[in-house]
Amino acid sequence: MNPLEQALKDEQAKKQQEENKDSENSVQKKISSPLDMIFEEETNQEENKIIEVGTEESNPLQKKALNPLDMIFEEEKKEQDKKEEQTSKTEIQNNSIQEKISSPLDMIFEEETNQEENKTIEVSTEESNPVQKKALNPLDMIFEDKKKEQDKKEESSNLFPSPLDRKNSFSEDEINNLREELENMHKIEEPKENEIKEEIELEIELDNEPLEEETDFFKNIEFSEDLPAPKVHLNGFAKKIKVDREDEIESESKQEKTEAIINETELNGISLPSLEDKIDSIQKELEMEADLFEITHLKDSIEEEENKTEVELLTDLVNETKEQIKEEAILKQEIEEEKPIILQDQRAEIRKTYSEEEMIFDRADISDEQLIHLYKALLKPRLIEDRMLIALRQGKISKWFSSYGQEAISVGVTEAIQTDEYLLPLHRNLGVFTSRKIEPKKLFAQFQGKKEGFTKGRDRSFHFGTNEHHIVGMISHLGPQLTVANGIALADVLENKKRVTVTFTGDGGTSQGDFHEALNVAAVWDLPTIFVVENNGYGLSTPSQEQFRCKQFIDKGIGYGMRAVQVDGNNLLEVYSTVQKLAEQMRENPHPILLEMITFRMRGHEEASGTKYVPKELFEVWEKKDPVTNYEKFLVENNILTEEKTKEIREEFFESIKSALDTALELPKIVPNTEEEIEDMYAPHEQELIAPISSNQTSKRLIDAISDSLRQSMERYPKMTIMGQDVADYGGVFKITDGFVEQFGKKRIRNTPLCESAIVGASLGLSIRGWKVVMEMQFADFVTCGFNQIINNLAKSHYRWGQNADIVVRMPTGAGIAAGPFHSQSNEAWFVHTPGLIVVYPSSPYDAKGLLNASIEDPNPVIFFEHKALYRAISEDIYDDYYTLPIGKAALISEGEDVSIITYGMGVHWAKKAAEELGDSYSLDILDLRTLLPWDKEAVSETIKKTGKVIILHEDCLTGGIGGEISAWIAEHHFTNLDAPIMREGSLDTAVPFSAELEKNFLPYNRFVEKLTKLIQY
Repeated sequence: MNPLEQALKDEQAKKQQEENKDSENSVQKKISSPLDMIFEEETNQEENKIIEVGTEESNPLQKKALNPLDMIFEEEKKEQDKKEEQTSKTEIQNNSIQEKISSPLDMIFEEETNQEENKTIEVSTEESNPVQKKALNPLDMIFEDKKKEQDKKEESSNLFPSPLDRKNSFSEDEINNLREELENMHKIEEPKENEIKEEIELEIELDNEPLEEETDFFKNIEFSEDLPAPKVHLNGFAKKIKVDREDEIESESKQEKTEAIINETELNGISLPSLEDKIDSIQKELEMEADLFEITHLKDSIEEEENKTEVELLTDLVNETKEQIKEEAILKQEIEEEKPIILQDQRAEIRKTYSEEEMIFDRADISDEQLIHLYKALLKPRLIEDRMLIALRQGKISKWFSSYGQEAISVGVTEAIQTDEYLLPLHRNLGVFTSRKIEPKKLFAQFQGKKEGFTKGRDRSFHFGTNEHHIVGMISHLGPQLTVANGIALADVLENKKRVTVTFTGDGGTSQGDFHEALNVAAVWDLPTIFVVENNGYGLSTPSQEQFRCKQFIDKGIGYGMRAVQVDGNNLLEVYSTVQKLAEQMRENPHPILLEMITFRMRGHEEASGTKYVPKELFEVWEKKDPVTNYEKFLVENNILTEEKTKEIREEFFESIKSALDTALELPKIVPNTEEEIEDMYAPHEQELIAPISSNQTSKRLIDAISDSLRQSMERYPKMTIMGQDVADYGGVFKITDGFVEQFGKKRIRNTPLCESAIVGASLGLSIRGWKVVMEMQFADFVTCGFNQIINNLAKSHYRWGQNADIVVRMPTGAGIAAGPFHSQSNEAWFVHTPGLIVVYPSSPYDAKGLLNASIEDPNPVIFFEHKALYRAISEDIYDDYYTLPIGKAALISEGEDVSIITYGMGVHWAKKAAEELGDSYSLDILDLRTLLPWDKEAVSETIKKTGKVIILHEDCLTGGIGGEISAWIAEHHFTNLDAPIMREGSLDTAVPFSAELEKNFLPYNRFVEKLTKLIQY
């Protein structure tokens, strides 16, 4: 027996012993894995071949035929021949189907065949020497190669064993259960043909469903039935149902499976596995192995977690929490960064919708005559602007703010309301002025800064008003006029007149605080005010996305509890009809409206700024929406006007505009008149002092004297109102108006929201309609919130266009009550520097009543200071009846010859105290100014001439106080009358401190006494 036969026989005997041993011990055979089954099959084949070799031992010459490996190859060749025969038959049955592309599994089989052929060649080279070492046996070499590969796998999987070898991690039962679960998990039930058809039909029905619209923004707001029908884009856009991405993928998958089923059934009943099926089969096997791997890895992880200490677990939890917080922060930041982009896209979509929308004119019941009238009203400002642009280039006007492309808003609004209803336009609303029939000559004189204009050359272009035409012009700050409109509307409500007020602003102007305050007050008071927002996409050069975050302005209406409507600002009839219907409703049921006009500015903010910051394509798109050309086209196409008639109208306007402009250009230049300039800062008023009817007097505190004045003035002037925070039922924080509501009612004694600017502006609006207003600043410190209205509107109104501001602003002021920096300031110097204002500061109950009565009587704006610390600290006998004292006149408190003390307010009481401390040794001349603007120069001159020594005292900070102005005037006009340097004293140049000790140090009394003593001894 040769060595090969002996080795095979020994191997067979060994395996037989192992089988007998396993049988005796009744050990269950392990379920073979796919790889084990392959090895087992190869082993069985080798055993059979060994037996065949044993039968041939007697004939060693037949070595080649008896070689087991040759037999294996011969058997494989037979099987291959059978496969080829079967393949040939299949090809014939399928009518010469084209050769199929090899699947990945075919490629594996082909590679194995090639390997076997190579091994056959190697074996044949060894046939000449059958007696070789066992290691050279080809079958041993195969097993040895497989063993090496298995060793490499085990080495590479020390941390994670092979998915198919789990003896160390799972029991055999666990492996069987896991494999069964995974096989069930990956079983995919093929859809039935009927089910697929039903699902496809359902998807088609969903695709054909009608579009779903967004919820109407105004669904809870009632609109009149006769208002123009709202468009989809007015309150939101229709949107399609978005199909979920997962549904799309599932649908595609079902369609592919359906096609596969159909293909199989069509092939003469023969089902051939496709390339995709083979790939799916391989993928399923790989997924089962991967899932088994993941489950084992998860089990190992759980075991590791169970073995961890509490400290380790806590540390892991903290780390995971930190990582989660970090991820959430990143996600939140990404969302915040996306918001402006999303909102910008939404705003752009709205503007795009309007710009691309076909302009449709709905004439409704408007007559032909009215349609032609509207055409003329629309055309006139366009032709005037053409002439103004030429004049600008010729240097005949200095500046021009174009309304080119926005004329439909001004004209449509103005023509839709009554002629006795007020409009408050901006610099881009030329159509408002032309539609109110203003004389072109005077309008052009205004544009050129001539004296014959509305402002006498004192203000530019559209910064004027005219009560004759019920127009109130703007100031450059834009927002204040919105609150003025509320005052005009309030006057109509108080007088029960059915009228509306319309005010304009641009989208940029809505960023100001006055916009918010105005809308809030209008909503709270149910005022018939229409707030027109001309949304042209830019605030000068700043685009909308850098001005506001909301998608559209009508979204803001709900925040104020008011109706909000959006219309096409370039469609004249849409603007006209909408405003007309809204105004009719508001006259019967007063309430405010936020009206957003979508439009576009076709020229620069003003001509000097240009339009380079605007994309050119926007001009191309919006030029097609030109309000003039589109409306003219509508009239011609509907035979309301002919082209010849439009030419006649244009020529007529051209001639009248040219004539008026030529006349205005011929007007002389202004010759300044200083006296007239100063006088026009104030409305004319010749004060007539009113004496009390009787001599009856009662001791009253300062607070009582002020309350007396307000009550008697309310009785005297039926068109007078008191406004302020908490002034109604509560009676004000100092109880000065306590009981007023019972006597005068809440319409005239009005609580206001916390919005000083809006109330000052509303006060001006009331004054325009002939009302007197007393507004209480709860503390003088809070006046900063209404500073712009006082300084730029109240103070300059009469000088600009002759409109007085019949308003008194009460200012509780001063320190000495430990109220800190924001309830104790003396800020009278701020207003003394402002021409157009009157500043009054009484020091006694008698002066307070007489001067407050006189201030209310005066038609000019008065800032009336009342020292809080004196409210209940001083009292004196005063007349019970109504009386007035002269404004602008000082009062001599005491006469003396040694030193003149010029003061006011609390300073009067400090001066009197100092005089008492000095005793009879020195005599002091104490002058109470009482009015700080204008202050009494004559009284100051007299006291200087009397004593030759002067000290000026005030509670306000020393630097910048009124004492510096008076000192300078004295030095300039009475230098020769002085016997000593001019001295002055005031509070420290710091904020007012809260602590009583610090406050006492802040106030000037002790320093004043030192300077007074030094001055006396000079």
